[in-house]
Amino acid sequence: MEPTQHLTTNLMTAPHLRISIMPQRFTVDFDNETIRGLFSDDWNAIVAEVPQLPALPLNFAQSLERFDQVTTTTDFRKVITTTSYLASGDDNDKDRYFDSEWAENAIRQFLLLFEHEDQPLRSKCHENWYSVNIWSPIIDGSFLSNPGVILVRGEFTCQSSILRRNRRRSEPSLRMSHEFCVMEVATTLRSKPTSKKWLTDKAKLTRVLRDMLSWLITLADHDRRVVDKLQVVGILTAGLDMQMSRRCQRKGYVCLLVRERLRSIPNDVRQFKELLIFLARFVPTKLSHDRGLYHGIQQTIAGAFASALLDELLNDRLTSKRGTVVARLPQPADTPW
Repeated sequence: MEPTQHLTTNLMTAPHLRISIMPQRFTVDFDNETIRGLFSDDWNAIVAEVPQLPALPLNFAQSLERFDQVTTTTDFRKVITTTSYLASGDDNDKDRYFDSEWAENAIRQFLLLFEHEDQPLRSKCHENWYSVNIWSPIIDGSFLSNPGVILVRGEFTCQSSILRRNRRRSEPSLRMSHEFCVMEVATTLRSKPTSKKWLTDKAKLTRVLRDMLSWLITLADHDRRVVDKLQVVGILTAGLDMQMSRRCQRKGYVCLLVRERLRSIPNDVRQFKELLIFLARFVPTKLSHDRGLYHGIQQTIAGAFASALLDELLNDRLTSKRGTVVARLPQPADTPW
């Protein structure tokens, strides 16, 4: 049963309550036309609740601008060997120029692929080939600027999902990390928006993002100062195509799910400008997970752990330190799937 506009609006604007209920699982999917139709009057206000991505740094945009006239691999090599991403007279400041250096390293990787006699970018390859040769230079390399961030590749089970499924155990043995991003890789699909593989991976990503965000909110003890800053990112790829999505919780219990536009890596050097635009659109998402924001979140989460005993000593087990009732439903009721 779909929630009515009145019910969902009330849940989005509800005051802070620490109650485990099914409406916590409701998600306003910005891609769903039916959902948008429920909020015809309030849709602009809902959209405004989504955290804005940081602006693209000017020096990064200028470092890509030097490739503007590249249409052949010869042009490509000339720009690489005769120009630099560093501004004239500037020192190579690691923090300021990290993204520009990362982009140049990724661009050099694509030069080798453009020049390869077998033209692998125009062929259908195994998903692991795309993971190693396309997405690793772009995604793995970009997050090296974030201290404490570790990217785990391969078939890896989301730890937040494991915790949800085993949350009734009295002694969970899982050593937990803070998860902020998840990625699903597939080979080239002929009909991405409607293919079964694409839709299945999309649904899987949505469920994992729900578990990741729910666990982070729990670790932060539902502190709105932290929750309002939290957002988790999903990356869905198929061959040379990628779509990113962000999930956050702003007011009440309802989460917001925003999917970025589907973007593609060019398979021909004559379309090289598309690669520059691709890199420029990826950087703001990475910057939204910068060291300052997540260092602060991790500090707050650590504080939530430290204050748990004090909270139990000072308050009755059935009330929280904010004085609101803590209620729990049976496991089948609070787990929608």
